[in-house]
Amino acid sequence: MRTSIFFYLTILTACGDSAPKDSDTADEVTSESDDGGAGAGGSGDGGSGDGGIDGDVDNDGFTEAQGDCDDTNANVNPDAEEDCATQYDDDCNGNTNDEDARGCMMWFPDIDEDGYGGEDALCLCVATETHRTENDDDCDDSDPTIHPGIEEDTCDGVNNDCDEEVDEDGWTAWYPDADGDGHGFDGTSVMDDIDDPVVMACEAPEGESDHVYVDVGGDCNDDNDSIHPDAIEVCDDLDNDCNDLVDDECTTGPF
Repeated sequence: MRTSIFFYLTILTACGDSAPKDSDTADEVTSESDDGGAGAGGSGDGGSGDGGIDGDVDNDGFTEAQGDCDDTNANVNPDAEEDCATQYDDDCNGNTNDEDARGCMMWFPDIDEDGYGGEDALCLCVATETHRTENDDDCDDSDPTIHPGIEEDTCDGVNNDCDEEVDEDGWTAWYPDADGDGHGFDGTSVMDDIDDPVVMACEAPEGESDHVYVDVGGDCNDDNDSIHPDAIEVCDDLDNDCNDLVDDECTTGPF
């Protein structure tokens, strides 16, 4: 009887040592979960590791398959804004620092290569072969002899220096001559019915019924053909030679 009891206790002891403990099982499950094992909710190979999109290495919301052209740089993706400050393709559209990028400046075409730009500017990071001028001051970008700062050609009918005036450097002063003595009224004579007598032009303006235009002024009385700057002063109580003196060194007259 004593032998049977001892055998029974031996069997119970052996079974107790081999049975798994609940705490051991929990530790194994927890360890497996921490290691990212399959079926434990881990990210696994190729995942973002923080709840992002699988395969999105830089966590910018785009994978390479979704158009991210540099999945190691979170600033590069199809939703990024192109920036002139970078030297890579920010928005993955195939162009680096393309038109209208952040920080761009206006560049104008200079077709005639005179250093002055025309119309149709583009906002670019750097100048290009077609858009390389920072101004649009050229009034004719097809002719290199026309631009600001150039000397106005004499009477060619063209606004050479782009100042909104044509041939001003070649203009001649034309004066109305009513008495036909070859000397025109310049605003100092008795002809006060003409407010602005002098006309600046390359050619003589068309005359009126009461006067023509000449290129010599100084006539102090354009109603009398014997009075003009080239006349001889005579003793007639008049300023015959338009020098503002009456009968100075005059000769006997009038003739």
